[in-house]
Amino acid sequence: MFCPKCGSQMTDNSGAQVCMEGKMELSPLLSSQLTECFIEKSSTPSGAALDTLTEEIWFCPGCGVKMDVSEGLVTCPKCNQSLNQFIRQLTELYVHLPLNKDT
Repeated sequence: MFCPKCGSQMTDNSGAQVCMEGKMELSPLLSSQLTECFIEKSSTPSGAALDTLTEEIWFCPGCGVKMDVSEGLVTCPKCNQSLNQFIRQLTELYVHLPLNKDT
């Protein structure tokens, strides 16, 4: 799985996905939900438009590509899956450290 906040490959830590680049660990539940939607494609995430979106850049957990953000929708241009269902959790509950842009 790829980190939805930076696009880096995540590492499995006993069922929880960890972004080593941003020192962010997702809960086992959120990791499982993202896996079902973006990796296994056994579940379809809600695509309901969001009232507000921050200026954050998002990456597809399945494809690793930068997602399109338009009119309250965060959608992968490659697999067409929506990240909307998870935006609030990712924004409010998970801190991702800034990446070092000097390298």
